[in-house]
Amino acid sequence: MPWTPFILSAKCRIFGMWWAEIPTMASLVDVPVVLVGGLRSIEKINQYLNEPTNEARAKCKPACTLPCKEEEADRQTKIEYISLSRPLIREPNLIQRWQQGDTKPSLCVSCNACYRTPGHQCIFNLRNK
Repeated sequence: MPWTPFILSAKCRIFGMWWAEIPTMASLVDVPVVLVGGLRSIEKINQYLNEPTNEARAKCKPACTLPCKEEEADRQTKIEYISLSRPLIREPNLIQRWQQGDTKPSLCVSCNACYRTPGHQCIFNLRNK
């Protein structure tokens, strides 16, 4: 039977949750989790993928400033995939740029104009040609 992913959006409130609850939500399902929407920086992506669940946070002492053992053990979320669309339309070599150490956020401004051009091209890239 083909798997059906559980899709969570990073850019908006989902089911009354904020992004900090995404790792906890991901831990509650038994299917692959895909994080979509609003992902523009490798720093934020790493934060989403390494955020402890609320359950792990609850095991720590309130005054603790460093991650507890329980929090460290539960550091990686069950998010298995991320989705990038518009950032890759604006910068097709974005992943390569990040891999080479230039970790500035994507130049994409989320204007959605790329979806209204032939071939889904970034209007800012078209203007600069």
